[in-house]
Amino acid sequence: MILQNKLLNELCHHLFIVFFFTFACIEISSYFEFNRHWTSNIDHEFTLAYNSLLFNEGLKQEYTDHSGYFTILFLSIFIKIIHLLNLIEFNNLNGYLNSKNFEISSQKLVFYTRIYASISVGFMCYILNILSNQISKDKIFSFFITILFLFSYGTLTHLSQLRTELFASFFLKKYNYKIYDLGLKKIKNLKLSKGSSKDIILIKDPFS
Repeated sequence: MILQNKLLNELCHHLFIVFFFTFACIEISSYFEFNRHWTSNIDHEFTLAYNSLLFNEGLKQEYTDHSGYFTILFLSIFIKIIHLLNLIEFNNLNGYLNSKNFEISSQKLVFYTRIYASISVGFMCYILNILSNQISKDKIFSFFITILFLFSYGTLTHLSQLRTELFASFFLKKYNYKIYDLGLKKIKNLKLSKGSSKDIILIKDPFS
């Protein structure tokens, strides 16, 4: 019974973090106007949206200047989902090029790309909250750390437009946390011999 209550509390906490930060991200993004003209940020918004249509057409991405593979891949899946929901009339390059009104189709494509960007930032906030909580073991502290991250200049930039750095930084954070976790395990398992300097290992905190 105690275990069930603990699992229920953890589930409620995770759901709260997901919905709170996703809603917060969408609300903040709305101040930048989701429906502003599709040409306002062609780089990266339309560039990434176009490459996601290439993915759904079975073609290779053309944009390789940045590490944007996963950004484009997940956006292509998101476009397929909103197409299944009849929110957009096409989900690949052929459908886009053959659309009746190029201007309206481009506007819709970039509109949903911006929504995808805000949801992605919400996901990143959730991941950061989990990592922070695993390190600090303090949910309140982790919550406020995530709030600070949300209102940082870089995060607000990603809420105003879709960029490739977001998912690239996600994998970097996971890599850094893995190093941090392995470092802690090594420290715990390390048996220091008194007076023996050769057994002393200095491990740099990757988050510093």
